[in-house]
Amino acid sequence: IAGANQFQQKAKTDGLMIISVTSSTISNYTLKNPGVKYKMESWIPIILSPQGSVFYVASTLGVKGPDDLPKLKDKALIYGGNGPTSADLRITYSLGLLGILPKTHVWGSDRGPARLALERGEFNANYDTTPAFLQNAKGLLAAGKIVPMFALGVVDKSGEVVRDPNFPNLPSFVEAYQMMHGGKKPSGPSFEAWKNLIQIGVMSNKFFALPAGTPKNIVEAYRKAARDTLKDPEFAKHAASVVGGYQQVIGDDALPIIKEATTISPAAWEALDTWLKKNYDVSLVQQEKEKKDEKKDAGKKG
Repeated sequence: IAGANQFQQKAKTDGLMIISVTSSTISNYTLKNPGVKYKMESWIPIILSPQGSVFYVASTLGVKGPDDLPKLKDKALIYGGNGPTSADLRITYSLGLLGILPKTHVWGSDRGPARLALERGEFNANYDTTPAFLQNAKGLLAAGKIVPMFALGVVDKSGEVVRDPNFPNLPSFVEAYQMMHGGKKPSGPSFEAWKNLIQIGVMSNKFFALPAGTPKNIVEAYRKAARDTLKDPEFAKHAASVVGGYQQVIGDDALPIIKEATTISPAAWEALDTWLKKNYDVSLVQQEKEKKDEKKDAGKKG
């Protein structure tokens, strides 16, 4: 938040200042964190890179694979994350809809430390983005210490949630939901809110942007560099584990995806707010009120 605020306030339009946006930058913006001062809709996207997420548990829980997902209902899951409304929300909300929300949460832990805590036996449930899983968790998988249960999946061009191309053998969240609810498909405001979180945490997970007002020739120079990089065989060879399998989005084509990630309907907002209040005593409505109050105070000072 602090870095994005500084970019909004001080970034020059000479092409020497760009920002690397993450799902946390987007989620705090979309969920109206009072500390957010940046205006993401004003930024000019260069390249957007989707990244999937994989939920896995410690093998000590006695499960063997996705078919054992229902068995997690009877397990005391311990999960570590950054915070209730951070990027972790896409996973905790998914687990809540599946009926397997962890009984214990340890907040203040980023993904790397959380993975290490699981390896030490302090946590028994975790998630990683695709690159982190392929680079850092595969050793745990090979050693039989973790069991992948499902991947969130990706949204295809028709708006349907399908399996993550990097994890074709893992069910998507929608498939996992059907497993846990007798074949019933997710629907309604709760599922609409879930799809918003997927737009934030998966489909627009990472992107580079320039500040508003950057001249068109500079913008195009960056976008051309992105296109040329993706065509480079050497880049493709080394970046396969990071961007492989996901369609990279260049330039203005990223704008509709970012808009979907930053726009939540009133019904979906209410569903998410109700769920957060019930499970974490956190209110999105209160966050929104605090943000509006800050704007009023700033206007009075002005």
